[in-house]
Amino acid sequence: ALEEHRRIFGAPPGSDLGVRYDAALEAMTVFAAFDPRLAGDLVEGRSGAGTRVCLHLHTDDPEAVLLKLQELGIPADRRDVPVELPGEGSTRQPAWRFLAGDIPFEVLQLPGSALREPPRDPLDGAPMRRLSAAAVRALQASPADPAA
Repeated sequence: ALEEHRRIFGAPPGSDLGVRYDAALEAMTVFAAFDPRLAGDLVEGRSGAGTRVCLHLHTDDPEAVLLKLQELGIPADRRDVPVELPGEGSTRQPAWRFLAGDIPFEVLQLPGSALREPPRDPLDGAPMRRLSAAAVRALQASPADPAA
């Protein structure tokens, strides 16, 4: 119901959800070389003060994301998080948490193959729902527009 409401009415300009979508798109541009996908609560239209912008970054180079963060001068905390990957089962993947302004981010490094076959949702085992930058832009543009 929440997703349907958001689809019809959209996120109000300046809303927490809209601000986080903008931040996600900016970060997706910065990390474009890693074919980023938005994941987590924002994909479902849920956002609050502590909601992280979660991005999945895809590369087979184990140092690539860390080097990009260092190149950008972004101080980030690394942790290894459990992820269920199709064909690989349960594995631990590197994730970095940082703040961009006052917005918390988590970028999860996944192998290139996870671009085509997303990780499984830990709750139901289904493929995680994720959005490309184009899909996020379309989501932002989807509010009902009487002029349309």
